[in-house]
Amino acid sequence: MKHIAIIICLVMLSACAAKAPSRVARHVEGERTQDAANIEKRLSAFRSATPTLKGLAWVEFRTGDEEQRTEAALALKRPSEIRIDAMDALADVWAQAGSDGKRLWLFIPSKGKLYVGRASSYTLHKLAKFDWEPSELVEIVMGAPPLGARQEVVQVGEKSDRHFAAEGSGIHIWTEGAKNRIAKCVRYAEDGVTKDYEISFSDYKRLGGIDFPYKIEALFPGRGARFLIEYRDLELGGSVQASAFAPPEKRARKSEKVGAE
Repeated sequence: MKHIAIIICLVMLSACAAKAPSRVARHVEGERTQDAANIEKRLSAFRSATPTLKGLAWVEFRTGDEEQRTEAALALKRPSEIRIDAMDALADVWAQAGSDGKRLWLFIPSKGKLYVGRASSYTLHKLAKFDWEPSELVEIVMGAPPLGARQEVVQVGEKSDRHFAAEGSGIHIWTEGAKNRIAKCVRYAEDGVTKDYEISFSDYKRLGGIDFPYKIEALFPGRGARFLIEYRDLELGGSVQASAFAPPEKRARKSEKVGAE
C-alpha cells in the first residue's frame, strides 16, 4: 500500500500516550536562570493557546533507502488524539487513520478495509515497527518540545549557548534569534551521549497571537530515519468533534483486529 508507512508512523506512535515507558531520571548540570524560567512560561503559554490543531501539510518519511511523501489533512487534540487523511494529487483521500486515545485504526477507502487495534505499545510495534515514546509525538507535531508540565528547565553552559535541559527527561533545547524561539530539541539516551532523536523547528509564522513553526523535522540517528512535516495551512485552538478521531466503522466493508496480545 503506497505511503502507508507515513500514516502508520504518525498515528500509531501517538496512540498510547498514557502507556509510554518510564525513563530513568537524570540530573543535568545547569542553572535555574531567568532565561530557563522564561522557557517554561513560554512553552506553557504555547500549549494553552494550542489545545487543538487542524491543517494541511506535506509529510515525508525516510528510512534506509526508501523515501515517501504525501499530502495530508491533520487534526490533533492534546494529549493523545489524532486524525490523518492522506490525499493524492487530485485531493482524493486514499487512506485515513486516527486514534481516540483508546483505539488506533487505519482505513483504506478503495478496499473498504478497516484495521483496528487497542491503543497500546504492543499494537504500535506490531503495525509500525518503530520505537518512539508515543506521548512525545503529539507535542512535537503540534510544534513544541515534549516537556512534561512538571519538568524543571535549567540553563546549560554559557548564556550565549542558549542551551537548556529538562531535569530527568533527557530532553535538551536550543533557542535562537531575537525572540529566543525554540530551534532544536534532542532527547539523549540514558548514557547522556547517544541521541534517541533530534527535532528542528523552523519557518515560524505568526498565527493566533503566537509564533508557530510551519516546518518540523525529526532525525533518528540510530536507524537512519527522517520524518518531516511542512504545514501549508493551519488553524489552532478551534473546535474538533470527538467523532473525527473515531474509526469509520459503518463505512468499512471488512474489519480486522490488529495486535491482539
